[in-house]
Amino acid sequence: MLSKSEIRKTTLANRKKLSHEEYEYLSKQLVESFIQQIAFKGNEIVSIFLPIKKQKEPNTFLLIEKLVELYPNLRFCVPVIIGNRMFQVKWSLERPLISNIWDIPEPIPPYEFVESMDINYVITPLLAFNDGLFRIGYGKGLYDKFFTNEGFRGCKVGYCLSSNPSDFEADDHDISLDVIITP
Repeated sequence: MLSKSEIRKTTLANRKKLSHEEYEYLSKQLVESFIQQIAFKGNEIVSIFLPIKKQKEPNTFLLIEKLVELYPNLRFCVPVIIGNRMFQVKWSLERPLISNIWDIPEPIPPYEFVESMDINYVITPLLAFNDGLFRIGYGKGLYDKFFTNEGFRGCKVGYCLSSNPSDFEADDHDISLDVIITP
């Protein structure tokens, strides 16, 4: 069994090898899979990560555009990193973005924070997952910490370009997801 660190390194290297066409195809397939598996009432608050382009994270802008089309009353928030914590801030497609120090797109301040207890769905990035629905991210544990926020009861949705589970043991601080969407 590979360590989480080895899986992270290998998976990220493989993802970066995807051609532009393969990457776009998988991102579009992810949108279709998501729409088939998740149905909204239409007025929920959805937290969604914005993709780090150089890491070839799934193109969530495609998903956001589709969700806006299907559910015009959905409200979105996106994560922002302040210090070593992740917060959620209100966001819409019209709001301009800048890249933080990790090249993660974030809204330009000032922020309108969203309480974790008000979020219905959190769409989270991941490099890999196992059969227990535990994820491997970039190793900072920001999502695991966020999921333990007092009052958070939202659905934890993994959004992954790879369809194959990896074999790894979850750590004590890891939080399992509720569902994982793959192409």
